Amino acid sequence: MPTENDADAETLRQCSAQFSARATGKDGEFFRAVARCMAQSASALEYAHQQGIIHRDIKPANLLIDLRGNVWVADFGLAHFHANPGLTETGDMLGTVRYMSPEQASGQHVLLDHRTDIYSLAATFYELLTLQPVFAGNTRHTLLLQVLNREPRPLRAVDRRVPVELETIVLKSLSKSAADRYASAQELADDLNRFLRDEPIRAKPPSWLEQGRKWTRRHPSLIAAGVIAMFLTLIVSLVTIWLISKANARAEVALAQERLRAEEAEKRFKQARQAVDLLIEVSQEELAHAPPFHGLQKRLLEAALVYYQDFIKQRRDDPSSQAELIAVEKRLKKIIDDLSVLEGAGQLILLADHGVQDDMALSDAQREQVGQLDRQFRQLRHDSLHDFARLTDAQRQAKFLELARVNEQAMRKILTPEQRNRLGQIALQLQGLNAFNQPEIISQLQLTDAQRQTIRQIETECFASLGDYEAAAHHGPPPPELREKAFRAANDKALAVLAPEQLKRWNLLIGARFTATTDLLPPGPHPGPDHGPDHGPPPPM
Repeated sequence: MPTENDADAETLRQCSAQFSARATGKDGEFFRAVARCMAQSASALEYAHQQGIIHRDIKPANLLIDLRGNVWVADFGLAHFHANPGLTETGDMLGTVRYMSPEQASGQHVLLDHRTDIYSLAATFYELLTLQPVFAGNTRHTLLLQVLNREPRPLRAVDRRVPVELETIVLKSLSKSAADRYASAQELADDLNRFLRDEPIRAKPPSWLEQGRKWTRRHPSLIAAGVIAMFLTLIVSLVTIWLISKANARAEVALAQERLRAEEAEKRFKQARQAVDLLIEVSQEELAHAPPFHGLQKRLLEAALVYYQDFIKQRRDDPSSQAELIAVEKRLKKIIDDLSVLEGAGQLILLADHGVQDDMALSDAQREQVGQLDRQFRQLRHDSLHDFARLTDAQRQAKFLELARVNEQAMRKILTPEQRNRLGQIALQLQGLNAFNQPEIISQLQLTDAQRQTIRQIETECFASLGDYEAAAHHGPPPPELREKAFRAANDKALAVLAPEQLKRWNLLIGARFTATTDLLPPGPHPGPDHGPDHGPPPPM
């Protein structure tokens, strides 16, 4: 006959098998995956609780995870409706002992409510996070005593990789007193979702006072004995010596607590900085040499810059550390400024187009200056080509940046502020659907994930239709008028996705409609065996 330990091992195997691939490395994504499953389980229990149903037997074997990562709460065989209090009173110990709440394990005739499920759910996910049960007694009697009287071992004492917030959430849910747990499964799910969104959680680690209160509630006889012993000691001891000793003890405890808080604060600061430095490293090593991802790189570096500015404020009392942080802040600003210059490098090609010049109403002198600048840029680029093969990626980046800065300064001298602003509006119009992939446009329009996904689908369908035309045996590359028509239709569909307020902001960004005749072509790969990838902008929106 299988033992209680065999059953517990089997339930752990069934649930943790879903995480075996991630659990091997125990990285951050593993813990986030467990938190997502726990949040889904809590939401499912909240729904049951709202219907007046208490499960009373939550354990790993009753949490099923499908191939999409969705959690299903199963086996309501021990569940009862809360609407009839008589059904929730029990003198029998139902459910699996290892995951029972203290009120279940007491075996007394008490009213069980939804908070017993919260405890059992936390016990289940404690086991998934640490790969150890909350209590490891080998017999039913031992387990009952542990559930009733022993506090769970902190998760980070078992595995230091468990996030502090996740440990706090689980330990709050495992409180001996139902009143100390989350008031509802929805509150538990909300705190887990805050953790997943990297927001501050509502749960707080128990204070020394709360820990003492819990201990006294479990050991009233020891407290009584201690009071008597203290009373006798007070009688025998000298009042003055007792007061001095107590004052010294309080000072030592306060000093130790302050030191502990300082060490923990320093540790958290180092962890935060390491995370931000990793963000900078990835953006520089993985994205710096991929022009299509320069927008994403800039967005990541801007986020890192905000964190470093906060670090500098936190270290205002540490001059040496602050100087190091300021140096990193300056380097980040330099990189972000360089990326902004590179983003505008293509505007010279746009400015050289006669249709654009007509729209901007350039004077004859300005047109001559732009033509001369364009010829100089083409010659410099041609002269540099034979050297590029011998340059590293960083050197090529520096070369492009140098040319871009020269062009930017020259265009600033040629164009008025109003003309530079109009050039930016035309460039945005001619980007077509690509504009909605830019971090700045996403932020200014406040595009939702659903809207971005829909626009990407529209873009894919547009290119697919042009590809189908070219793939036909009797067709060659799509003629310019067909391509323009396809892109205009796609642009119209994308604009229809925007809400009225978003469309209003978009119209302010692009200004007057660009209607001048231009030879510029839509960006991205275009179908046709004789056509390589183009780099011109799409037709106006």
